[in-house]
Amino acid sequence: MIWLIGGTSNAIELTSRIADKSLPLLVTVTTGYGESLFRCEGVEVRTGALTPEDMTALIREKSVSMIVDASHPFAYVVSGNAMAVAKQTGLPYLRFERETNEVSANAIYVDSYADACQYLLDKPGNVLLTTGSKNLTDFVPLGADRLYPRVLPVPAGLEACSKAGIVPSHILAVIGPFSTEFNLATIRQYNIAYLVTKDSGNEGGFPEKLEAAEQAGITAVVIRRPALEYPAVFSGYDEIVEVISHKS
Repeated sequence: MIWLIGGTSNAIELTSRIADKSLPLLVTVTTGYGESLFRCEGVEVRTGALTPEDMTALIREKSVSMIVDASHPFAYVVSGNAMAVAKQTGLPYLRFERETNEVSANAIYVDSYADACQYLLDKPGNVLLTTGSKNLTDFVPLGADRLYPRVLPVPAGLEACSKAGIVPSHILAVIGPFSTEFNLATIRQYNIAYLVTKDSGNEGGFPEKLEAAEQAGITAVVIRRPALEYPAVFSGYDEIVEVISHKS
């Protein structure tokens, strides 16, 4: 059994390609929304966060022979745990990593959510947060009245906004990725001065965010990807599927 760690559009594409090879496949995701995106015949999908102990138990239960990690570039805890479990159990670990974009001269790059908040602390103006709902509280020191978070229209996202003190009129609950035009319209609608984003790659609409910020004449604050040492990394579907087929 191949275990694929999902959570991205890349994982959906990989699932389809692996299923086309008629290889036994188990996909794990953390949310119900993520589960709803997988619709491949014969593919088992499990939902819920996994501890290292859960991962080890899953490997034994399903007789997993290989781990394919297609989680989000910022899901570093999941990837770190999966690599550790793979090493402990002697299983092959393959990482599908979105290609990163070139550094933009018109953006400010930081290493963490806290660093992004620190940079913005003494700079006035509204802030468009396109980093998801999990780390909203990191930006509370800026003042909730300045924040316009863009989150998924699901209970967890709305609850995170409420916890951070975001008023309903500032919550942008929509599903992306978004075009440059959409981002630009949002910036203008809410008089945004700073756009905060993660380096999430083309699939996450990252280039369109930077382009919109540049066209609007505002500053984009980019959170760099966590630096992890993967044993085997792939950015092309054909390449990783060929390796998976060969090892299966």
